[in-house]
Amino acid sequence: MEIPTKISTARAMVNYSSASSGVSRFLVCSLCRSVYDTGSLHTRLCPFVRFANNPHRQERPCGNSLFVGSSLKPVLEFPYNSIVETLKKFFVRPNFETEIEQWRGRYVEEGVLYDIYDDDH
Repeated sequence: MEIPTKISTARAMVNYSSASSGVSRFLVCSLCRSVYDTGSLHTRLCPFVRFANNPHRQERPCGNSLFVGSSLKPVLEFPYNSIVETLKKFFVRPNFETEIEQWRGRYVEEGVLYDIYDDDH
């Protein structure tokens, strides 16, 4: 097997598009760690105000840059994949349900713990 020289080739080899489908990406402030949906953000600076409901607060937003320089590349990004979506992908695999049940019929040698559930205590 040859090592790919292009990122697009590597992505095709590992089926990147189907593996990354359903993954949401969120912007994260590198200073206060506030998380933002990219579609709902209308500023390049973090608008988070600590204790925003406190009537005695200082109304100063975090103001940290969310993007690298003048680009649209986020300084920090949080990828999120729903566990429900992941399980849906697993259960459409052939024989997945039988494979996850195989541990029940395995041979367990007396006195050897293969799993935390093998102990009686």
